Amino acid sequence: MEVIAFVGSSGTGKSHRALVVAHENNIECIIDDGILIHDNKIVAGFSA
Repeated sequence: MEVIAFVGSSGTGKSHRALVVAHENNIECIIDDGILIHDNKIVAGFSA
């Protein structure tokens, strides 16, 4: 398993960048702020 992390202040585009990197690298799922996302749909977790 490979892990890529984006760290920074709120509003700096980390979530957007994660989606771009996932698409560019054929990554099926991402975890963003405790939410598991697959095919741009939340499949597990709860939003704050």
